[in-house]
Amino acid sequence: MVARETPRIVVSGATGVVGSALLNKIIADNGTDYELFAIVKNQGRFEDLAGLLGERVGMVKPIIADLRAPADLEREALRIGKCRQAVIVHCAADVSWGKTAEQLRPINVEGTMAVAQFAKVIGEKSTLIYVSSAYTRDKNWEYRNGYEETKAEAHRSLKRQCELPTSVFSCSLVVGDRTSGTISAFHGIYPLLKLASGSPPFVVGNPDCLVDIIPVDWTVSELWEMIKRSLEGETDSEVVAAAGDKRITLSDMFAIFNQRINLRRADMGLPEFSETVFVNNRRWEFLKRSMEAWKPEGLSVRDFKHFEMLLSIYRPYTTSDAVRPPCGLVEEAPGVSSYLHNSVDFWLAENATKLESQWLREARRQG
Repeated sequence: MVARETPRIVVSGATGVVGSALLNKIIADNGTDYELFAIVKNQGRFEDLAGLLGERVGMVKPIIADLRAPADLEREALRIGKCRQAVIVHCAADVSWGKTAEQLRPINVEGTMAVAQFAKVIGEKSTLIYVSSAYTRDKNWEYRNGYEETKAEAHRSLKRQCELPTSVFSCSLVVGDRTSGTISAFHGIYPLLKLASGSPPFVVGNPDCLVDIIPVDWTVSELWEMIKRSLEGETDSEVVAAAGDKRITLSDMFAIFNQRINLRRADMGLPEFSETVFVNNRRWEFLKRSMEAWKPEGLSVRDFKHFEMLLSIYRPYTTSDAVRPPCGLVEEAPGVSSYLHNSVDFWLAENATKLESQWLREARRQG
């Protein structure tokens, strides 16, 4: 079989925040110059991608495969055949901070190695770009959760076992487009925004802790530049897409949350939420033990358990600002204060019906 001449770009995790925005970016720039593929778990997920890309999805070919089943990728490799040159961008991952390393390993480690093997057989000259997190690294790091641990483990496995040229693109906490605030899923800081929308009695964390946030459009622009360099022959490079000295403090992030929330509440004729109160770990441990005596207004036992779970998941990132410094960038990250309000407004708009019902119900309860 004759190998295809058109360069091939394959994106795993194509329905995710980075994967879907990356495909949009490639198509908008010069999509017809490449044979584009999206690895998705099933046909339903490809239909989800169509919802994200619109008519542009016609330029993307599906590869239906569960990354936990290597035989799926072996079958698809035979189906699509070999090309002269391919860049495989591995964005797929389980990003759940609340899961253990054992729960995450089948996707984040074993799935990564399955994609690497797939990349090896679909191109005469293949390059793998592994998308990781700026909040972890493969060595000399204290892992705060199973996600960081398994992303680093996959990186080490690639170093030991992958026979392909491999570059690494590590990004920090991704939020919406700088201008529109749009994003395909609400991970990262968004559960904290949801927490703020309910006016929690407090947040566990250091108000001066620095949070590294980057907009999705800037992120995929940097990733697209790395892909183009790979197509031109660059290998084994590294980019850390992080905000660096443009990070924002936890207190300033919550201040932006509250400002946008209070604007929405003012439109409804509701009073403003008060400024976020931060408590340290020691105080939080005392409050947990004192639940029966200390009954936060409007917080049921069930709500408290959810509140406790959320704070336990996010506490490492509200008390520790360990993150890798930016490197290999074409353009520095924009300042967070110039765009974060747009991401907050987009989330508020997407959840308007539920939030308004919640706020009005609470207002009636308080009389």
